[in-house]
Amino acid sequence: MQKRIDVRFRRPELLREAMTHASWNNERGEPSGPGRDNERLEYLGDAVLELVVGEYLFRRFPTYNEGQLTQLRAALVNTTSLARLADRLELGETLLLGRGAVKTGGRHLPSLLANAFEAMIGAIFLDQGYRSATRVFLQNIGDLAEWSDENFKGRLQEASQEASGDTPRYRVVASGGPGHRREYTAEVLVADRVAGSGRGPTKQAAEQSAAQDALQRLAASKPGAAAAAAGAAREAARGAAAEPARVRRRVAEVAADRGASSVTAQPQGVMPARARRGLLSALRSAAEALVGRLTPETPPPPAPPPPARKRSRRGRRGGRGRNRPANPSGPSA
Repeated sequence: MQKRIDVRFRRPELLREAMTHASWNNERGEPSGPGRDNERLEYLGDAVLELVVGEYLFRRFPTYNEGQLTQLRAALVNTTSLARLADRLELGETLLLGRGAVKTGGRHLPSLLANAFEAMIGAIFLDQGYRSATRVFLQNIGDLAEWSDENFKGRLQEASQEASGDTPRYRVVASGGPGHRREYTAEVLVADRVAGSGRGPTKQAAEQSAAQDALQRLAASKPGAAAAAAGAAREAARGAAAEPARVRRRVAEVAADRGASSVTAQPQGVMPARARRGLLSALRSAAEALVGRLTPETPPPPAPPPPARKRSRRGRRGGRGRNRPANPSGPSA
């Protein structure tokens, strides 16, 4: 283990403590507590790693703001990343584990591996000091981009192909700095437009940063709202009734004005022309469908009145009889 990490411990018992899981002592009936397993060293190593990574990123990326540094540090010291580092150093095979933990896959459990790596850093710090702990960590992290949980390039490709069918293309536009602190600048193009740019210590890291920038711009333009509008348009169009041409033209003009104002407010290169045309078409359909639902139906014309009944000839004669003067001779035979 000391050869793998290139550290010769003055107090080897610290390394053994760092590689001892609590299950090892529990199965043997040995007392647990300080100095018996790696839990205390894990606590110390966690604090040391926060400082080591924080200082390294602060010096390595002088142009990054606090939010960018915090995001990158979180990607480097989370359980997944530390478990990868532990696996690279074969800590799982070195750990002293109880038989039960071994049977349940403890040697490959990410949380146990991450805890073991933190405990190892804590032991190196106590035995060798801060500089040695920093050296061991930095020697094993390799390319920073591979430790990030965020696959920005993959996410951008999915979003771009879903919106317009285009595949993003990357290009490195600049590089500089000394050999040990070289920095690259990359751009990502969607539909032949620059959708984002970014910098990083490697070409891959710069491309990831450019993809992240493009995704942030897309989020600012609310692509989710556009997709929702398109879905609503498709759903509403099924039952939409035809409207007079004048109403449809007015609705289309209003939808076009609103859509154009929202598109022009976005950063250049965020939404390709085909996506804008599709969005405007979806908004028109949704607006027409909404008008169709809200406009009351035209009531049916009133039924014609029933035809007047004709009086019989007897009635007409009777009427005339009622108007005659009374017969002085009495009723006729």
